[in-house]
Amino acid sequence: MINYILKVVSLTFFTVSVFAIEGSWVERSPMPERRLGHAVASIGAHIYISGGVSSPTGMHETHSQLWAYDYLLDTWITNLPSLPEPRVDHTMTALGDTLWVFGGRNQNSIISAVLFWVEGTDQWQYATELPYAREGMRSIIHDGYVYLIGGKASHSMWTPPTARVDRFNPQTYTWSVIDSLNQARVGFAIAAHGDTVVCIGGRFIDPLASVEYGMLGGAWQMISPLIVPRSNCSAVYYQNEFVLIGGLTPGGQANNNLSYDGSNWFPFEGNLLPRHDSAVQIAGLGILVMGGRNGGQTLNTVEFFLPTVGVRREDVIPENFSTIKTFPNPFNGSAIIELSLPGVGDIPKSLIIYNIRGEEVLREPLPEFQNMFTTYISGDKLGQSGVYLAVFNYRTSAGERIWMSQKLILLQ
Repeated sequence: MINYILKVVSLTFFTVSVFAIEGSWVERSPMPERRLGHAVASIGAHIYISGGVSSPTGMHETHSQLWAYDYLLDTWITNLPSLPEPRVDHTMTALGDTLWVFGGRNQNSIISAVLFWVEGTDQWQYATELPYAREGMRSIIHDGYVYLIGGKASHSMWTPPTARVDRFNPQTYTWSVIDSLNQARVGFAIAAHGDTVVCIGGRFIDPLASVEYGMLGGAWQMISPLIVPRSNCSAVYYQNEFVLIGGLTPGGQANNNLSYDGSNWFPFEGNLLPRHDSAVQIAGLGILVMGGRNGGQTLNTVEFFLPTVGVRREDVIPENFSTIKTFPNPFNGSAIIELSLPGVGDIPKSLIIYNIRGEEVLREPLPEFQNMFTTYISGDKLGQSGVYLAVFNYRTSAGERIWMSQKLILLQ
């Protein structure tokens, strides 16, 4: 049972720093082989990787393997059924326990066959053909439909991409065409939150700086562009922001990452090794980046972004703010965790602690309180020495769900 003390405190005014999501990248177990141009999708704790090439110039080294990375155990599973034919620059999505693969190419041949694999079975199955075969497109799932966006119909560098958006019904294997992008693009990043989709950068012939926002099934709108054009990048929706990872600029490898809060672009913690053409996926409370390319080197390294303290960014100086503080930290035996709420009417929900593998090790419901709440955490409840993540979430009076986090270090 949590012991707690209620306190009323006066909170200091402050200006939030440029970084809204603070944290660091750590290395995890590497991929079985080097890959770029591979596709990624997740089912539960398994992050699946399919196809790709092992060399940036190896046109004849297109692969068909399917691997799974278990981010809780930090292990790779390689004894999975391969695709019927090699693919690179394809897209893969997951619906329930089923992976779906669309498009791509084998060497210079564009592939139109749509395949699916049910987790735990021993082979891929054919579903249908693409209405417009292409490579380099991106996919999003919403309300049981798969949306295929952009791409191009030939591997030739002079072939212009398409702005086309197709909607696929996996129950009936039927297609429909919905509102096209404003800008035709390939090699772009895409991320979604609910029915909101953001398409970032990519190429027409040269790299693009334009960014489009759309509600699936509706018209697309141009929003705040990138300061520098960027292609061959990846994106995820993470802690209420769209995070852009890696890519290529007109000057070469992009060495920084960015986040977009709906109005502006801000710096995001850079990778240990900058890369492009990588696979990026949310894993638990963090972000996984797998493989890709740095200069002339194809990578097999895997990096995991572990958040420390997350702070909501504001355009004005707030009167109050929310925090999570632990002391001592590192700690041995027990630690005090202080939680504060920014406003009247905010409702605390829970305090959850995860280990470095993303496994939940402790969850405590929180009583309603105002301003500040103090709880005591015993190291015996966490287990062995190591790095943990404490996550405090609450709902604002306006109904918005906010998550705060802090890294804990236990020394037993």
